[in-house]
Amino acid sequence: AGRLFSMYGSGMDEFESSLRTALDNVTNAVSGVTDPAAWLTDVIGGQESTAGVRVNASNALTLPAVISSVRRIAGHVALMPIEVRRQVDTSSIPVPNHRVRRLMHREPNELQTPMTFRETLMVHALLYGNGRAAIFRDGNDQPAELFILWPWDTYTMMSGGSKFHVTFVDSDYAGPRRTGVVTPRTAGNLLTIPDKDVFHIPGMSVNGVWGNGLVELGRDVMGLDMLVLDAAGYAYRNMGRPSLYIEAPKGLFRTDKEADEFTSAWNDSQAGTKNAGKMALLRENMKLHVVPMSGADEQQLSSRRFSREDLALIFGTEYVMGEASAVYKDLQERNSAYFQHCLNPWFERWEQEIWRKLFSSQEKENGTLFAQFDPAT
Repeated sequence: AGRLFSMYGSGMDEFESSLRTALDNVTNAVSGVTDPAAWLTDVIGGQESTAGVRVNASNALTLPAVISSVRRIAGHVALMPIEVRRQVDTSSIPVPNHRVRRLMHREPNELQTPMTFRETLMVHALLYGNGRAAIFRDGNDQPAELFILWPWDTYTMMSGGSKFHVTFVDSDYAGPRRTGVVTPRTAGNLLTIPDKDVFHIPGMSVNGVWGNGLVELGRDVMGLDMLVLDAAGYAYRNMGRPSLYIEAPKGLFRTDKEADEFTSAWNDSQAGTKNAGKMALLRENMKLHVVPMSGADEQQLSSRRFSREDLALIFGTEYVMGEASAVYKDLQERNSAYFQHCLNPWFERWEQEIWRKLFSSQEKENGTLFAQFDPAT
């Protein structure tokens, strides 16, 4: 197995000292009360939205529009075949036994299937902004395994014009430690891995080095939707407002017991889905009154519709989830727009990162091999 830290040589001690200083600065200066760093807000439950709700990747997945978008995009990227092809004149031919195809379709590592590996990496890229996996190489310096690095424990940094990834490996998931390829070079479980040995799928980025998670970018929309869901849940749970009431003539029920017996009999015969459609009979000049939906209820429903549209726009799934899907005349046109505008940018990120990190220097110099998603399948 290759060594991830061999590129630093004798200068590693100086690098570690700079790293400790940088981390201390992040902890002491950047993570203030008024401007906390992203890693700190994740630890304490996520940054607060304008609606007053703390939003993080975990509770964002409780929103139907979020989990639907993440499941759709991550699932499609994971399902789509990635072919290794060789350019021959003006056409290309598949290379079915290439190691890259083995990593992507047969065994990325001993813990995960290819489907699980690729889907998980995409979930991390969507929610946290960065999907990362450590690349373990064999004796010939060729990629042999890809181990996912947890996004909540891994950070991308720049130092001296070089990009590297800092990760904290715990005992529950010690892939790098287990293989013996990566050795901690700083106190505790802190590992520093050069970028060339990390398969990195970033989301939309404002600096071109690391991605910004869609939970972070859509925090206010998600927080508002959570607040509306909570309010509706409390209203239904506490039954603060009945949907109908019965008006009885004065003196019909002489005691509370008689009223309770009538109410119980009415609920047994009319309430619940099993009694839907049954005929009701009111006697003794009783009158049934239906309580209409309030303006607040209508506003809640309208707010949820708008948040669904906004979240679809944030994730790029408006072509299949939002109002934009109605402009296409058939399913084929709608799916084509979804592939072109939503999935293709992710496909391109994967293809370019595979070429940069998983092909050998000689293969890249020859310029004949490339990886490509096959949407026709």
